[in-house]
Parts: sequence; C-alpha cells; structure tokens
Amino acid sequence: MRKTILKVLATLLVVSLLLTNLSGYSKVKADNGTKTVNVYVDPRIELLYTVELLSGYSVTGYYNNTQYKKEILDYFSAFKSHPAVKKFKEMSRRGFGY
Repeated sequence: MRKTILKVLATLLVVSLLLTNLSGYSKVKADNGTKTVNVYVDPRIELLYTVELLSGYSVTGYYNNTQYKKEILDYFSAFKSHPAVKKFKEMSRRGFGY
C-alpha cells in the first residue's frame, strides 16, 4: 500500500510540474495609493483541489455552491475517470488527506 501511495503522489507531482511552472502563477496586483497587495495562486494547489472536487472528496467544502467550483466541475468533467482522480478517491476513503 505504501508503494501505491508513493506512486500516486509521484504521479501528481509529475503532472503538476508538467502542467505548470513556478513562474506560471496567476498574479493580481492591486495598487491603492501607497499600499500594494500581491495575490498569487499556486497552480499546483489548484490542481490538487480540482482532483479533490472531481473525486467527490467530502471534506472539500471551501467553495460550496460558488461559480468557481461550478466552472471547475464543468471544464474538467471529462477527467472524472482519470487514474489520478480514481486513486485520490480510493486513498481518501482510506483516510488520506493533506
């Protein structure tokens, strides 16, 4: 079982590195006079959240009934049968979380 978990984590890492890079963060800069706020969205975290949503992971309730969640589910619905999603579903049933 430990080998399986390590395989899945390695697969998720490779996929996230292939699909993104560290300079690929979505950046938003708000400038209000002298105060500046920089917001960065890590695409690797978004990938993991998307896998959670597609797997039906019950703990993922951060974005219940939001447009963001609906758009993710609509856009990535073809990947519900992806091996990474299936593996995450199986692992979460056995108590895996992060």
